[in-house]
Amino acid sequence: MITLFCLLGLNHFQPNKLLKIGFYGIGIFYGLGTIVTGIFPCDSGCNRELIEPSFSQVVHNFSALMMYQLTPFFIILIGLGLKKSIYLRFTIQSVIIGVTSYFFVFTLGSDLSSEYNGIYQRIIEFFFGFWVLLCAFEIKKTASQ
Repeated sequence: MITLFCLLGLNHFQPNKLLKIGFYGIGIFYGLGTIVTGIFPCDSGCNRELIEPSFSQVVHNFSALMMYQLTPFFIILIGLGLKKSIYLRFTIQSVIIGVTSYFFVFTLGSDLSSEYNGIYQRIIEFFFGFWVLLCAFEIKKTASQ
């Protein structure tokens, strides 16, 4: 659904290279990345030390790494691509959400054995979902004009 949202949502904004890269990036890395991490689950106990990881664990970790490292970048890119005054609020929101997401991604990655990693992941996912919700409201607002 996120992938479809990004591919179709792009049409509601002015054509721009940064926006295309950002929306396609979120659609691919967050939308499809979430599917891949769901299809290939963690090993029992999450195997944080990666001691003899299964193929599923390796794919899960690589997909999650790409998703968490690139999605905030694409959110920021979209924010920077919306320079017109009618999108000023959404521009600021996108940049703040992208930077805040990166903070939690780096916090998550700085100590993989932390007991708070599950919370960090939920916070990151919250920010990604919150950005999608804000984007949907922006599309609805501009579509009614």
